[in-house]
Amino acid sequence: MLSRINSCFGGAFIIDRIEVKRSNIFDLEKEKLPFFPYGIINMLHITTREGVIRRELLFTEGSYIERHLLEEAERRLRAFPFIRVAEISVSEDDNTALVYTQDSWTTEPHLSVKGGGGETSYLFGFREKNFLGHGKDVGYFYSKNEENKISRQIFYNDPHFLPGFWELGAMYSDRNDGSIKHFALQRPYYELEAPWMFDFTMLNEDVEKNIYEMNQKISALKTKKHQSRVFAGGKLYSDSDSASRFGIGYIHEKGVYGRVEPGDLIDLPEDYNLNSAGINYAYIRHN
Repeated sequence: MLSRINSCFGGAFIIDRIEVKRSNIFDLEKEKLPFFPYGIINMLHITTREGVIRRELLFTEGSYIERHLLEEAERRLRAFPFIRVAEISVSEDDNTALVYTQDSWTTEPHLSVKGGGGETSYLFGFREKNFLGHGKDVGYFYSKNEENKISRQIFYNDPHFLPGFWELGAMYSDRNDGSIKHFALQRPYYELEAPWMFDFTMLNEDVEKNIYEMNQKISALKTKKHQSRVFAGGKLYSDSDSASRFGIGYIHEKGVYGRVEPGDLIDLPEDYNLNSAGINYAYIRHN
């Protein structure tokens, strides 16, 4: 939603001031909604903080920008799971960028119980996609499956871990038969004309896996797997509605298998140690 633009300079216009208006899940004034139940629901949710909105904009006060950058900033804000509505307009009177956002419900409690054949499995936990209004995604889950394997999982995702649009993701799962760890550090193409990207991810899995035959457990394997990937890319060309990019990447994968019981005669899968690399080219166009 873009308004008329007053000051232009070489196809660009200046933003003298940025004004941010944040709305909770329900905008009672704009949507003319009663306090009950909508206001009560709003009270259970922390509105996204203004600093979170401002840091995700692709411009600052005093910037000369083109119209398409406002559209990209809107798309970027709407891409976050905690923002339902994002609108940016520019006042023709004083070159003020008016940023309006409306939140989504982001708290997700989880509880499930299943039973059958004398076995019970369950899962409980929570996920908050906008922790305390800071835009961080956190969660914890505790589960037990039909094999009586217990898992405790915690994760954290930060879409703005470091200045410059660096993102962080981490997960740790502690199980009574091993553990799983995942880590990711990324700097994506945060806008169409972003000059470069970087992506590093790592996964380590050290668990026991049961082997079944005719629905009966006959053995178990120790599995140790590692995967790491690194990708980097750069812009070859871009304009207001298209971009061409190149990228290079490297992947390393390793797997080692062992027997849980020393006397077990089950055939083991073959260990592997793989390396691969590649290059790519992409052309992107916004309609």
